[in-house]
Amino acid sequence: MKILHLPVVTILLVVGTSAEAQWSDFDTNPAYDTCILEHLRGAKLDLASQLITNACYENYEDSSLMSDEDHAYNQCLLDYLPGVESITAALQIRRVCARRFYD
Repeated sequence: MKILHLPVVTILLVVGTSAEAQWSDFDTNPAYDTCILEHLRGAKLDLASQLITNACYENYEDSSLMSDEDHAYNQCLLDYLPGVESITAALQIRRVCARRFYD
């Protein structure tokens, strides 16, 4: 019976280490962490959560090549997506934010 536990423990260690390595790049910037904590707490839809996460990433982790319009678009998403409970509403917010800053 003890022999069966060793492969399971080994698999769990490998999977846990892989998951930690995958996310290690995202936890190095305190501004990114703060953005996630402030904006995801009210997220009710997976779509909104993904858009918020992408906006935080682009504004705080990958902002070196971003234009002012890109930053403003992402901030618009961060301002209006938390708490949205309708996929249609989330898509409409994304559309309006894009129109405001890219048209």
